[in-house]
Amino acid sequence: MIYLNRLASDSCHPHEHKIYGIKYLIDRVNNYPITRVAKDNEIETINNILVNNKYNTDIITKLTTNSRKQNTAKKQNITEDSEEQKTKTKWATFTYIGKETRNITKLFRDTKLKIAFRTKNNLQHILKSRPEINKYNNSGIYSMKCLDCPKEYIGQTGRKFNTRYKEHIHDIRHNNSNTGYSEHILNTEHAYGTIENTMDIIATGRKGQYLNTLENYHIYRTTKKNTHMNNGSQ
Repeated sequence: MIYLNRLASDSCHPHEHKIYGIKYLIDRVNNYPITRVAKDNEIETINNILVNNKYNTDIITKLTTNSRKQNTAKKQNITEDSEEQKTKTKWATFTYIGKETRNITKLFRDTKLKIAFRTKNNLQHILKSRPEINKYNNSGIYSMKCLDCPKEYIGQTGRKFNTRYKEHIHDIRHNNSNTGYSEHILNTEHAYGTIENTMDIIATGRKGQYLNTLENYHIYRTTKKNTHMNNGSQ
């Protein structure tokens, strides 16, 4: 009500603003869950404010009629849409993995197929998830790190990674400089650790040209950084 008291019919506000202000108050009356008597009293109050602000009372009659028609039509459309959705709308569920999922689901935007997203990152999935397979049971290319300096050893094995790790530790404990890693640890007296904080898996697979090329690349990379331990030893 304060809005209309400040918005006289002869004010400099655009005419559309005044009409929308009146329409807002009428729509509010029609949408509030109050009795018919209470609604009539509210409409009468609005009508008095309009008269006091020099508005034509035909405006409220016209807007009230239109508002009631729109509300009736809206309720009918909601009912019809609800029934149509029950019979025609189909839903598809996608596991959300990022923007790629949205790019795919956009293809269904103009169809009657509705899209819902789900995620595996929930408590139920976490509780039911299986323990991760031990990555050290694979074979391939690996890196052995020194715990006291940035140096690292790049190697390739056709056996399990945990087996190769034990071989490196065996060499150190028996004072054998068979690899660049054991040679570095023995010469510098630096520390070595458990397999989890010492060995990194670079790639898994069987021995062959691909792994040979990949191993040479990582040796080259560490050489350029001056952090390699290989030094010609394997």
